[in-house]
Amino acid sequence: MNEKTLKSLNEFLIALNNDERIIELKKKEENLSSKEVEELSRKMNLASSLYEEDLSRYGFSSPLSIENRKKLHKAKLELDNNENVKEYMQSYLKVKELYSKIDEIIFSSFRNKDKYKC
Repeated sequence: MNEKTLKSLNEFLIALNNDERIIELKKKEENLSSKEVEELSRKMNLASSLYEEDLSRYGFSSPLSIENRKKLHKAKLELDNNENVKEYMQSYLKVKELYSKIDEIIFSSFRNKDKYKC
């Protein structure tokens, strides 16, 4: 890679790191380390593991699978309704949109298959 390209990429990286959406996401991510979020996440992961185990052993329609699917849904809902998680997800979606736009700008010409037919 030539030096001009490397310089441009470095400037782009600096600009990304200084973008308000990226900065906001990093701050919101720190809030996910709270004891409450960690406990809700642990609870959801445990419910998911139990459900997956029951699903593989007994099938989708078994009473145990249905019961644990409901517990998983409840645990996921509690996690998703946590204020820190909501704020993080809102910030995440903004960054995801930014990355999608960047992807489109940089790589769209490579996706146009007619342009590069042999």
